[in-house]
Amino acid sequence: MSTTEIITDIIIVICMVNLVRMGIYLVGSDLYNIKIKKVTNKNRSRFTPNVTVLVPARNEQHNIIQCLDSILSSKYPKCRLKVIIINDGSTDNTRDVVRSYITKTNRDRIRLIDQKNKGKAASLNYALKRYVKSPYVMCLDADSTLDKYAIYNEIQYFREKDVVAVAANVVINEQNTLLNLVQRFEYIISYSMKRAQNAYSIEYIIGGIGSMFRTKSLLQVGYYDTNTMTEDIDLSMKFVSRGSRQNKLAYAANAIAYTESVQDVKSLISQRFRWKYGRMQTFLKNKRTFFNSNPDHSKQLTLIMLPYALVQEGLFLLEPFIILYLLYIIYEYQSFGIFIMSFGVILSYILINLWSSTSVSIKQKLILTYYAPPVYLALYALSFVEYIALLKSLVRLPSLSNSISKNNISWNSPKRRLV
Repeated sequence: MSTTEIITDIIIVICMVNLVRMGIYLVGSDLYNIKIKKVTNKNRSRFTPNVTVLVPARNEQHNIIQCLDSILSSKYPKCRLKVIIINDGSTDNTRDVVRSYITKTNRDRIRLIDQKNKGKAASLNYALKRYVKSPYVMCLDADSTLDKYAIYNEIQYFREKDVVAVAANVVINEQNTLLNLVQRFEYIISYSMKRAQNAYSIEYIIGGIGSMFRTKSLLQVGYYDTNTMTEDIDLSMKFVSRGSRQNKLAYAANAIAYTESVQDVKSLISQRFRWKYGRMQTFLKNKRTFFNSNPDHSKQLTLIMLPYALVQEGLFLLEPFIILYLLYIIYEYQSFGIFIMSFGVILSYILINLWSSTSVSIKQKLILTYYAPPVYLALYALSFVEYIALLKSLVRLPSLSNSISKNNISWNSPKRRLV
């Protein structure tokens, strides 16, 4: 067998693995939708326990009012809702803006905490340990907003006693830029995958935007750690490592949180590096969870999903070489059928995810369908960003162990639009 044939066979296997993966996720997404319909169609007594929304903020004078307005406009009993803003050493007018807001609105259920800059995780811990008395707590970034039914819909998932944390459905706010458009498609696809992960019990990440927790469960795991770049992934894995069957992570597709897209490529690379390297830090801290066959763990998570997450990064390293090889084959043999088939499969996958989304209006679905074909090509630019972030992470891999031996107080917030 020639070298060309071997390379071709390897590429075919990788492509088949990706096709199977996409199919599994699409089926899982449908299974999730069926599951949620059964849950929401049941007649149940009203479940509205006390909830505290924590809003950590550093230099958010331009965004925080919109964030607070969305919380206080929630369709949730006001007497059972409390908001705590943690001003983490802001150097702008965040503190004065919040104080003025509290005075003007005369809200007795809003509290402002001032402290020196300690970082997002430490800020959340400070509020959790000293001020949170409610059985449930939500964490919301100051540059994000909530749908008016987000809190009510999200709290319903805690009817299941084993659920310790629930992720919101994060939607990117619309802007008239190509980078924004690509990120909107990316989030739609990613959160469709989260539906499948929840259906298969392989969820291991509860994102930081609009996430909700049992307060006692946070206490049991020691709250947030401050020694990784991604405190949300780190906290999620702390739950999982204690037994994913008794510490279930849920995803609330009907609890929508809105956030801004990253504004430029440089900031996007920085964000994706933080995500990748932070996940590596978390995986190292929880390495015993991998291939763990303890009955307390979901086998499909510990034996398949977590190991595959590492394999997937390895396969991603090969992607540029695969693309270049396919371009060579297309040029050398004038075999444009390869491109047409690839384009058709990926475009179909994008459109299926788009039209199955419950967070996008029909009008927006029609508009995004029109943009889907060129976005297919633009997604390769996003892959380039992810690739650079992965390379940066691999360069710093030798210092991974040392990186989790000290506190990380940086916010690492990417540049976003001022609203």
